[in-house]
Amino acid sequence: MKKIFLSLSCMLILFFVSHAYAADLLHVYQDALKNDPTFKAALSTKMSTAENVPQAIAVLLPQINLTETGGLGKIQTQSTVLGYTSATARTRSLDLDLSLTQSVFNFANWQKLASAKETVKAAQATYNAAAQDLMIRTSQAYFDVLQAKEVLRYTGAEKKALYQEYVQAEQSFKVGIKTITDVYNARASYDDAIAQYVQAQNTLANKREDLRSITGVLYTELAPLKVKIPLVEPTPSNINQWVNVAMQQNWQLISSRFTANAAQKDISAAFGGHLPTLDASVNYSNDYTRTFDAGRTRARGPSAELDLTVPLFSGGDVSSTVRQKVADYEYASDIQDQTYRSVLNSTRKSYLGVLSGISTVRAQKQAIISNRSSLKGMQEGYRVGTRTIVDVLNAQRALYEVQKNYAIARYSYIMSGLTLKQSAGTLSANDLQDLNTWLQVSQAMPDAAMSPAVTSKQNTYARGNYLQVGVYSKKTNAQNMARDIQQKTGLRARIETHKTGKGLMYFVKIGPVGGQKQALQISKKLQAKHFPKPLWVNN
Repeated sequence: MKKIFLSLSCMLILFFVSHAYAADLLHVYQDALKNDPTFKAALSTKMSTAENVPQAIAVLLPQINLTETGGLGKIQTQSTVLGYTSATARTRSLDLDLSLTQSVFNFANWQKLASAKETVKAAQATYNAAAQDLMIRTSQAYFDVLQAKEVLRYTGAEKKALYQEYVQAEQSFKVGIKTITDVYNARASYDDAIAQYVQAQNTLANKREDLRSITGVLYTELAPLKVKIPLVEPTPSNINQWVNVAMQQNWQLISSRFTANAAQKDISAAFGGHLPTLDASVNYSNDYTRTFDAGRTRARGPSAELDLTVPLFSGGDVSSTVRQKVADYEYASDIQDQTYRSVLNSTRKSYLGVLSGISTVRAQKQAIISNRSSLKGMQEGYRVGTRTIVDVLNAQRALYEVQKNYAIARYSYIMSGLTLKQSAGTLSANDLQDLNTWLQVSQAMPDAAMSPAVTSKQNTYARGNYLQVGVYSKKTNAQNMARDIQQKTGLRARIETHKTGKGLMYFVKIGPVGGQKQALQISKKLQAKHFPKPLWVNN
């Protein structure tokens, strides 16, 4: 019983310790990489499409077949000429044929190979676009939760303040200082605040569910945004340069181009149905037949053929297929044009959104200061009788509304920066790492998803633990990161390879780290050289 009690106690302690720390954006993004069904479907589609090229090459390579046929036969003959006669012949046969066929000229098959290559390129670009879309969806859902929490907090504070105003108005009415109208106005504002608070609670619950639909995890706490965040204009500070980059690097646009190219090759492949085909074949046969009454025969030897096929009439099938492929190409071209306009529009809107977001954040911050001063003045005027309770309530509501708008403006500014990089095709996990430094992330212990072993706060930086600087799907990227760390900081980084559901992943780590002081020193040294903030992991 003591062992069971201690085991349950340890499990409970680990549960509460692991949930006492808020998950940050990187932890949530890693959960999304493992669990998001949309991204996993994109990966499966890419892997499936990649098989188009080997299948298209297969029909161009030699085809070798071995055919073996064996049989027993019994033939009975009867004749009435010159009297009735009857004869029976039994046979046994074994035929062995080995054939090699090579396509010499088949225009349609070569064009199908060219189309398959373009299709694979389009699938890879679509997968890259899906990877960036996952970053956007995860970030949007993450910040939607934070925004909903801030709105709920301000709505709750507003409800509490309006309740106090209502109580104060009611007490003033009882002593004859204020009128019943003041009480009714305060009560109406308080009731409205209750309704808004309930709505804010429901919104927060919905946003948490939206995040869970991506990651498969319901987070009780998320690392909040810092009070002060950098307001940085896009670099380069020229909207046309961003548009030019987007026209070259946007993955959706690249995918649409390859798709149109593949559709064009399909037209040529369909037209190849009108052209002759030439095949060469080499055969070797070994045929053995034995007739029990007449003896045995054997025929064997090689043979070679050159087959020329000229299509004359196929009932209009080839012409119909060509017309169909032409229509498919026109559709793909229209989609490419639509994607071009969409990317152009998205890039410009995102660029302007960053600029306007900076201005809006600054304006809303100043508006908070102004509304606080206005509310203070209204409250002083109400106490001396120069202002009514309606003026105070309106000022109170205006202040909280500005605070909500300020929170919304900050998250809108952040997302505009991410969508701008997505439109330009430059968005990567490094951007999420940089954005993660804008959050109030706990230094004591990482999220449970990042650490396979949960330790106590006092023993967090125990020997054998490491600082993780980055995770890459390509080994060369990890090697470049380790080399840069060595050159710029003098720290020696190691690369660990782990097999995951997405294939091999390469982890760049520094350590082992012997204590908290050393870990913090290394972290500061890395960030001073503009490396991403390292994550604490148990080896």
